[in-house]
Amino acid sequence: SRDGMTAGEPLDYSSGNVLLDEKGEAWVPLPPSFEACHTDFRYHLTCVGEFAPVHVAEEVKDNRFKISGGTPGLKVSWQVTGVRQIPETD
Repeated sequence: SRDGMTAGEPLDYSSGNVLLDEKGEAWVPLPPSFEACHTDFRYHLTCVGEFAPVHVAEEVKDNRFKISGGTPGLKVSWQVTGVRQIPETD
């Protein structure tokens, strides 16, 4: 029996690398319509070359999000996953 099992969520992701500015921050742009077509965003950040307490300072809004907490010039590899919105059918 598979009681309690559910089907996987329809997920899509966007990823890339960004260099932090002189404040140790970066705004990360997402592909056009990524925000409009997805909900329940999940974030993954990895510092490249050194450790830093980077974090998502502002969640997805206006098709971008903000990373903070690093040192100037630090490279951060990022990935955002969203649950694809499925149009309702009658």
